[in-house]
Parts: sequence; C-alpha cells; structure tokens
Amino acid sequence: MKTKFFQSFTFRIFVVTSLIIFLSLVSLTALNCYTTARRETSQQIHSGTNTLNQTASFIQYRVHAIEGIMNVICYDETIQTVLSYRNEYYSKNIANWNIHTTNCREILYNSYTTDNIDEIRLYSSSGPASFEETNEFKRLSSATQTEWYERLNSSEESSLWLPGNFFDDGADHILYVKKIADLQRLGNYLGYVTASIPVAKIADIVDQGELTVNTCLVVMNSHDEIIASTNNLFEETSDVRTLIESGGLGDSDALTQTAYRGEQYLMGYRDIPNSDWVLVMMVPYRDVLATIWRFLKQMILSVGLVILICLPIMYKLSESLNSRIVILKDMMQQSSAGNFLTEPIENGRDEIGELTNSFYQMQTKISKLVEDQYRLGYEIKDLEFQVLQSQINPHFLYNTLDMIHWMGLKHHCIEVSEAAGMLGEFYSLSLGHGETIVPILDELRHIQAYVHIQNMRFENRITFFNEVPPELYDYYMIKIVLQPIVENAISHGILEREDETGTITVRGEMEGKVIRLSVSDNGVGIPKERLEKILEKDAHQKKHGYGVWNIHQRLRLAYGEGFGLAYQSEVGVGTTVTVTLPAMGKPEG
Repeated sequence: MKTKFFQSFTFRIFVVTSLIIFLSLVSLTALNCYTTARRETSQQIHSGTNTLNQTASFIQYRVHAIEGIMNVICYDETIQTVLSYRNEYYSKNIANWNIHTTNCREILYNSYTTDNIDEIRLYSSSGPASFEETNEFKRLSSATQTEWYERLNSSEESSLWLPGNFFDDGADHILYVKKIADLQRLGNYLGYVTASIPVAKIADIVDQGELTVNTCLVVMNSHDEIIASTNNLFEETSDVRTLIESGGLGDSDALTQTAYRGEQYLMGYRDIPNSDWVLVMMVPYRDVLATIWRFLKQMILSVGLVILICLPIMYKLSESLNSRIVILKDMMQQSSAGNFLTEPIENGRDEIGELTNSFYQMQTKISKLVEDQYRLGYEIKDLEFQVLQSQINPHFLYNTLDMIHWMGLKHHCIEVSEAAGMLGEFYSLSLGHGETIVPILDELRHIQAYVHIQNMRFENRITFFNEVPPELYDYYMIKIVLQPIVENAISHGILEREDETGTITVRGEMEGKVIRLSVSDNGVGIPKERLEKILEKDAHQKKHGYGVWNIHQRLRLAYGEGFGLAYQSEVGVGTTVTVTLPAMGKPEG
C-alpha cells in the first residue's frame, strides 16, 4: 500500500510542486542575497568614500588653522625685528630685552586663544634667547642635537609635522616645526618656531570617521610615522605605503577592494594638503558581510516557514487534482470496455473539466460513428447489389446487340449495324471483366460511345470535346462515374434548350496527388434551390437509378471525405460537374 502511494500521481504532483516551490524560494533567496551583497557593498563604498572625504576635510581644516597661526607668528614684524638683533644689543640694554620679550609674548599668547596649540617656542642664535633662555625663547644651540632639527635641515621642506613619540614626554602631543625666514634677506633664516599640538585634536576627528566597529583609520606622515589612528591593524607602518603603491589607488578614488594578510578590505586614502600627511581608511569586508548574513538568516527563516505552510496545501491540491483525473480514467476504462453511453460528468471548468467534457463528446461521436458504420454497411451492400444489377442487365444486352450488329452487316443495314456496334461497345465498357477500377481512358471511351449513340438518336445535335491531357489516361478510377454525369448533362441540360443543341466538354488536371475531371455543358442550368440539394439523397434522385448521390457516395466511400462531386451552375448558361479523386496507378492483383 505504501509503495502504491509513492507510485501514485498524487505523490508525483506533490513532489513536483513542492520541488518547484522549494527551488523557486531558494533561487529567490540566493538572488536577493546576491543583490543585497552588491547593494550593501556599493552603499558601504559610497558611505566610506564620503566619510573619508569628510574626515580628510576636517583634518585639512585643522592643519590649515594651525599653519595659519604659525605663519602669523613667523611673519610678524615685531618677531622679525627682535630675532634680528645681535646678542650685544640686549647685553648693553636690559630694558630693551624686557620690552621686546613682553611684546613677543603677547604675540605668542594670542595663538593660545584657540585650543589647537598648547605651547609655542622660538629657537634662535641671537635675539632674546641669547641674553637669557625662557620657556618661550630658546637658544638654537640647545636644539641642534635634536632629531627634528636634523630632519628639518636635511630636507628641502620649511616645516615638519612630527608625532609625539619623538619626545620622551610628548606622547600626547604632535610637534609642528617651522623655519622662520628672514624677510629682509631672502634665503636666510632667523630661527625656528615649534608648536605643541594635542594629539586629541586630530584623534577626535579620526574617531568620528569610523564607518564600522572594526574600521581602521590611520594618519601618517611621509616618514611612515603614525600621527593618529583608530583600530590600527598594521603590524608595520610601511605596509600602508605598500598597499597604496600596489593598489593603484588615487587620492580622489572611491574605496576599492583589496587584500591584506589574507583578509579582504575596502581601502581608500586621501593626502592632507599643507602637510606631508596621508589619511588611510581600511574597512573589513566581514563587517560589510555581517549585514548580509543577518538578512540571509531572516530569509532562510522566512523560506522555511513558507515551505511548512505550503506543504499541506500542496498535498491537498495534488489530491484534489488527482481525484478529478481518476474520474476521467474511469470514463476511459468504460469506453475501452465498449460502453460509449456514459452520462456527462461535472468535473470542473478548467483544463481537466474541458478534457472530461471533450472526452464525453468524443464518446458520443464514436457511438454515432459506430451506428453510422453499421448503417453504411447495409448501404454498401445495397450499392454493390445495384452495381451487380447494372452488370447483369447489360451482359444480356451486350450479347444480343452483338448479334444484331452482325445481322445488320449481313443484310447491308449499315446504320443498324453501326448503332448496334456502338451500343455493344458501350455495354462492353460498362461490363468489362467484372472489375470496378478502370483507367481514365476507358471512362473517356465509355462516354464517347454514349455521346455517339445519342447523336445517332438526336441527329448530331451534341458536340463533344475531350480536353483531358493524355498523361492522365493511365491513372485509374472507379468506373461508370463520368457516363451518368454526361447523361444528366444531355437529358436535363442540352435537350431542355429550345434548339435541343449543345456542347459537352471534358477537361482534366492534376495538382499534387489529386486529379480533377470536369464535365461542362451549355444547357439550361440548374436552379439555385435545386443545386443546393443536388447531392442529398431523396426520393427524386433515387428513382433515376445511378443518380449523382450514388456516384458521390461511391467516391467518398472509396477514397474518403475529401473526394467526390462538386456542382457549379448558372441558369441559362450551363453546368459544370467536377470529379475529385486521388491520383492512383493500376491496382495490384
């Protein structure tokens, strides 16, 4: 029983529909995940690019503000004047030292009105520091051994940004160093100015640029020294420069995907103008995928829930569909047993219902065809009996007419002999040797003999034309088809004219494997109401013996529904009868 269920149509429909739903939902989920991944990646790239640009802009603004303050100090007239005095000037006049240092401090203190700078110092070989060092004024000799002094003088730059780890006590500060150019003597420098900047002023901006929890932002200078960073993932600062150079990135490009130590990242960088800094952003691709995984889990849960809901529904639907197919199967089994009289069944209005209704209609037609076949069996026997009669009667007449023909010749009665001879030939062709299929040529000879006899009777009032191509002569057809048509043309067409004179033309053509023979006369024609019923079986036609209905039925029974007679007629003009039959050679046997 269980095996039968698994082989049932219900189970197959259930499995197929369930698989279709499952595969559709899985495909939809995969497609949604793919599009979501692309969309999320595109959004993260767009957001990361905007964040990188904004962070770089904020850092640039802060750098520009600090550099502006330092330029004001370096190019201030008082600062320039004080630093240009020689050592002896202050040694001889301490009052000037007090005045100048006070004025310089006021200029330096003005820079403290912003919170960007904690401390500013002036380094020079002359000026106030040469007389006495203070917190603001330092002798240049005390800086010549520092690393920043060596780096600045070994480069062509006029300023440097140095990280806090340059100094023992400056881990929380960034040092900005700038040469003070002598405005009176180009190419000369009066000294150096340094500004101590809290790292937090840059680090706060960097922290605000975190796109995801694990986003890495690094600000580093041209010496690969980190100025500020968040979530620094680089083991070596030189790795940053390597990634920039190997990635083919531009400082205005959007974030692009890159690999670092076996992990994928979205990476971008921006150069900070007016400094040797570069801002680098690294967004782990796993942070981007985290959103996609959350979406995927939701989709899987939703798909599982939909499948659980759909399974019982699909089973009930499969069972309902199969029950209607079982009804149709029972109808077919009854038909195969010979019972074509089943009652119509209501089996829905969809395709299965239409199929059930069509099968019922087919049953009805088959039942009718069985009845018609049974009836046609009797009709064929009746037609065969008529043919047998038509053969028996002329057999006796043929022998008698042959005797009359020879008696006419013996007694020199030429007209009697000719009439008897033609009539004998006519019946000889009708009788033949008992065959029912003859060449078209014999049919043409048959009607020629018939017309000749009628002309002897009616004083040559009938003109006959044979326009059938000779290449059709050797094709075969049922005999005694054309003669009754010609007989009707003479009796009901030509002889009903006032002059009782007319023409009969027989033509033939072949199209593909179909032959059409036409018999045309210029008789009185057939009225329309009679023409419409001429191929119907009625008492009027049946009393004429071999009527056109008989010929039409013989052709259809022998060759099929597509063959037979066709009439065209116009009152006062004439009638054309077309015989359609298949192109057949000599039958075997």
